[in-house]
Amino acid sequence: MSKYEIYNLKENPFPHAGTLNPFSKDPRENGEIFQPSLIADEVKQLEKGVNDRLNMIYIMGLVHERGTGKSALLVHQLRQLEHQQNAEERIWTTYIRCTMKEKPEYFCNRIIEEWHRTGKLWSLFEQLLLKYARLTDSRTITEAAVKVLFHHNKKPPQQLNLMRYFHTRKSDLLGRDIARFVDNIQGANIEIVSTFVEMYLSKPDALLEKLNARRFRNADEIDIFGEFLRLSQFEISKYHYVFLDQLEDVIADLTERLVTKFCLSMRRLLEVSRGKVTYIVTLHPDSEIRLEGQAAKHLTTLAPLNQPHRIDLRLPNWEGDASVQLAKVYLDYYRIKKEDDTIPFTPNAIKFVTFCSDRCIREILQRLYFTLEFAVDQQVSMIDYEFMKAHPEKTVGIIIKNKRLEVFEREIL
Repeated sequence: MSKYEIYNLKENPFPHAGTLNPFSKDPRENGEIFQPSLIADEVKQLEKGVNDRLNMIYIMGLVHERGTGKSALLVHQLRQLEHQQNAEERIWTTYIRCTMKEKPEYFCNRIIEEWHRTGKLWSLFEQLLLKYARLTDSRTITEAAVKVLFHHNKKPPQQLNLMRYFHTRKSDLLGRDIARFVDNIQGANIEIVSTFVEMYLSKPDALLEKLNARRFRNADEIDIFGEFLRLSQFEISKYHYVFLDQLEDVIADLTERLVTKFCLSMRRLLEVSRGKVTYIVTLHPDSEIRLEGQAAKHLTTLAPLNQPHRIDLRLPNWEGDASVQLAKVYLDYYRIKKEDDTIPFTPNAIKFVTFCSDRCIREILQRLYFTLEFAVDQQVSMIDYEFMKAHPEKTVGIIIKNKRLEVFEREIL
């Protein structure tokens, strides 16, 4: 028996940490629970930019706070495209959570690594081998053997026994032959493509390590990524949506010289991605300032910081029952009896949480989590404003001064 059954809930529906992680299996953390009506205009604007395939879309916060919904909007769009990706093979989506001191070259490595991890490159490799076997009438590789290989290996193995499937043990020679084949069809950097094929014919898991260790003539990480983009157009052309969450963590502390260097690399990344990729990024106001000066012109002349590339995410208007609807979408997800749509909070209690959280979505959800936990322990059947006012530290997390209570009661109640 769930201790939350008193509220017709399987679990506490609100997130404890409030940080989004699309790879989590928990709907409270992975963005699966979302209330689009709170930012309906921004949702539509982002969808339009995605459909128009802009080279870069910035999701901007207009206040100097985290937890205002930038990542939630980004992950919501990612989820929408993932459904489309699963329905057709022409779209690839990739999510990267940015960390400090990264640079665009490292983004490239991480994207290729995600393509490998999620099996996208393995699927592309299958199509490449099938076409090579079909069009070259190769004695080394047959279509039937390729099909057996991928039937036995639904995902990239750590090590591949080449002789088990093909009439050769020299993966390097076969890799170069296939690279020349690709070059004849659509053009290719034979060194990079042959390295990819060779590694996938021998030790697929060591691909990125090999790409980083090998010195290609006149090619760095961005050039390598560009070659993989071009290879992704093989057989069935792919269009890519790359989500760079919290790009502000990379930019915020850069000096002007490093901003210039970063933006030069980002420009190169956009140029090799032209017509193939839309990048959707989140930016904090402090980081936006870094991109407004002359040092960032290499990037912003190609991807301007204005509409339609820019989406300004304002704090939701919490007038009326907007915050109640936000709470309700989480509560609905974890109801035991779906037909019973009552909620364990009075509207004024939820509005009080919103008021004390300075209208920040992340803070509101966290405060609702702690309030529900405390109410369960106290065996309170209905959480109202009077209960929260009596226990402010256990619910809204702060001691509320009388003057602030007067403001809430005068302006909100």
